[in-house]
Amino acid sequence: MKYSEHDYNTKQLALEYIGEKGQELLSGSKVLVIGAGGLGSSVLPYLVGVGLHTITIVESDTLDITNIHRQVLYNVDELGLPKCALATQKLKKRNPFVNITSVPERLTKDNIDKLFTSHDLVIDCTDNQKTRFLIHDTAIKYRIDLITGAVYKIEGTLNLFRFSKSSSPCLRCLWNDVPDKTLEARPVIGPVVGIIGSMMATEAIKVLLGKECIAQGETVIFDAKEMSIDKIKWSKSPECSYC
Repeated sequence: MKYSEHDYNTKQLALEYIGEKGQELLSGSKVLVIGAGGLGSSVLPYLVGVGLHTITIVESDTLDITNIHRQVLYNVDELGLPKCALATQKLKKRNPFVNITSVPERLTKDNIDKLFTSHDLVIDCTDNQKTRFLIHDTAIKYRIDLITGAVYKIEGTLNLFRFSKSSSPCLRCLWNDVPDKTLEARPVIGPVVGIIGSMMATEAIKVLLGKECIAQGETVIFDAKEMSIDKIKWSKSPECSYC
């Protein structure tokens, strides 16, 4: 059966919020997604589904049995295989009109610059604080907008940093140094990861469309126990040497 890119995008083209002009913006956008684990598994299918021009996936890990309960892109018969290749293969089948680039490398200060300079938006789906701050600091350097999320037990957070706009506060306004706390190996319930990932994907679409987004200096907090969404406001630090 033959179908076109227009056929694929019919439902969102009919949506006034997007329409033909919005789809042109999405179809010309290039997004860098760092991490194809729990959050990445939720973010990536929706970005592919919305029909972006290019998605670059950076992920160096292989699939482990402890990943399956929350990393919905993968199956138990794929254990031991590289997540980056698995994700790329499956997402290309999901939407053949999107260019998907696979980077099966650990993100470091040696390779991060060349990745950032060719994208319009960066989405941080990692669970490592040192990597998170490396991503954050590089986004400031190149004035690229950044979306980042995190999940702990049955709570999740979401931040949007509009570094393309000089007024945006940054993580260093809160923590000048990288926090000692680690996000790896923390207990977590799978659906909360999916909820935060879906929220990140939604915010990414809004950024690329030029729509109103999360206010700067706000952290969105989702609490699954109470089924509540709150926002914590914080200010740009006049002493911050980064932003």
